Amino acid sequence: METLIPAILFTLLLPIWRERPITPVDLVPGPYPLHVEPADIVFAGQGFAYADDEVRTLFAQNLGKTQNSAAAAVLLEQLGREKEVRAVASLLKQLANLPQPPGASVESTILGFFGHESEAVRLWAAYFYGQLPDARAAELIALAHKDPSLPVRRHAVLAATAPAVQLKFVELDALRKADDTVLRSLAWGVSCCTGDAEEYAEPIVAACSDPDIGVRYALADHADALPGAVAVPVIERLAGDPHVSVRARIADKAAAVHGDNLLGITLALAVDTDYDVRRAATAALAAFPGQPAAEMLVQRFGDAHAFVRAEAEESAVRMHAAFPMADAAATRLADPDPNARLCVFNVLGRVQGLAHTRAVAAQLPKEERPENLAAALRALARLGYKESVPLILGYSDHAAAIVREGAAMAMGNLDDAAVDEVLLKRVRDESQPVRYAVIVSMGRLGKTVFSPTLLAILMSTGQSPEFTSDQRAAACWAAGRTVPLDRALADRLLAQATTPVVWTPMGMVFEPDYILASANWALCEAARRDARWRPYAENVIARHSREPTKEEMYMGGPGVLVPSAELRDAARQAQGFLDGKEVEARERPTRSMRLLYRPSRRVEEPAAATP
Repeated sequence: METLIPAILFTLLLPIWRERPITPVDLVPGPYPLHVEPADIVFAGQGFAYADDEVRTLFAQNLGKTQNSAAAAVLLEQLGREKEVRAVASLLKQLANLPQPPGASVESTILGFFGHESEAVRLWAAYFYGQLPDARAAELIALAHKDPSLPVRRHAVLAATAPAVQLKFVELDALRKADDTVLRSLAWGVSCCTGDAEEYAEPIVAACSDPDIGVRYALADHADALPGAVAVPVIERLAGDPHVSVRARIADKAAAVHGDNLLGITLALAVDTDYDVRRAATAALAAFPGQPAAEMLVQRFGDAHAFVRAEAEESAVRMHAAFPMADAAATRLADPDPNARLCVFNVLGRVQGLAHTRAVAAQLPKEERPENLAAALRALARLGYKESVPLILGYSDHAAAIVREGAAMAMGNLDDAAVDEVLLKRVRDESQPVRYAVIVSMGRLGKTVFSPTLLAILMSTGQSPEFTSDQRAAACWAAGRTVPLDRALADRLLAQATTPVVWTPMGMVFEPDYILASANWALCEAARRDARWRPYAENVIARHSREPTKEEMYMGGPGVLVPSAELRDAARQAQGFLDGKEVEARERPTRSMRLLYRPSRRVEEPAAATP
């Protein structure tokens, strides 16, 4: 079978397990890759011979949805014999939207549709033709000159963008002067991609003053396609454009074109009067690592618009690897602007600005806004702050849940009996995020004093559970880090992973897969420290690794464990973790697409007779 979208791998759980509990997204990181049997596609193509034009149009759409290059051959074969206009247009549209053009040359076939009587056929033929590896841009430009339909002419010019390097700048003169403003704009965009664009720097730069915003935006949008000698003056001119959309697009492109001579322009755009321009420029600054960009990013921490501040924070984190940002960010740690301080706390925590841990702790008592208190506490948690138990505990009963959550996170670094007492109290906080943070901190501390509480959380699976599934997954993680592991807790992990423990009106059912996997991994972690728990871990791995039978797949009831592909791979990885072996990621399973016309059953070829 053929993979239709790039292979999606199972997530490697060990790096996650070392840092935090497993979540459902870790186990199921995205949609199943779509696979379709090429034989089914060929069979579906046979349906074209038995349907009217409306159904043939649906067949074409169905095959196009497979996103399978094997469908291209079927669609092309039908295109060669199709007579109905609607079906022809649909076939061309589906071919144009496949991820890869056909391997064989179909240039002459598609060019034959450029003179078709239907506007829709010509439009999709142009669109499809431009994607072919052997497309000739001159053919598309000729169509753009002569076709009577304006939409077709526009699509022909747009389709010429990819093969535009074959064109000469002067070949687009007439289109750049067209009466239709959209056609003119598209022609200017293609002109930036021609093979000799560098020789026409003067008219290209002059077009930056065109009264039509569409032309100016097209130049901004294709600035990164221009040779550097032309791109820079274009960016310089359009950076001062009166229209916001042009300036914002130039800010985006400055990072792609790069070059030290564009840093000044990007810095200027970062203080533009429009917030969207500032946001785009702030994002682009990450491509210019150095003191000037760092200072501007820190300045944007205090921007009036939340989107710009958020972008400044993200850019600072992205740039940190190339230019350390902790010291620059810390300069605003005591800034009068609470928004700026919020960004500073977030950045220092995310880039591990350990040298500023004490400064964050000193600033914490001065904060009043709950968002800032929470951010400072989160930063201290990430920085591993361990020095002041009273300081952190002072926020454990704050009126704002977000602050209590931050305090609970920070407590995971504080090895103190007073902290243990507060965690045991706050595990039943009215806020679910606070409870989750408390359980995670219990795991970080790994003390047996928490074992009875973790056991109670795992057993909260009755008709009215006190704790949520996410909290039970976190409790598994915390139990695995508890040293030494209590036998009652180990027994419960085994039960959690191998028996139906969750009450439902239909009967007892198994925990969700991510909790089953978490219980498995917790036992493996305990077994690595203490061989007594290895039989427990191996028991779970064996049950989770089992390939279900077809009957179980279709008939399994609430009390039957039918290991999913995700659970089986989590067990495979757990076995490697248990044995201390490196585990490689594997591809996730596929999902099938039901074609409108498909075989009702498989007919096996008879075996050859034995003489």
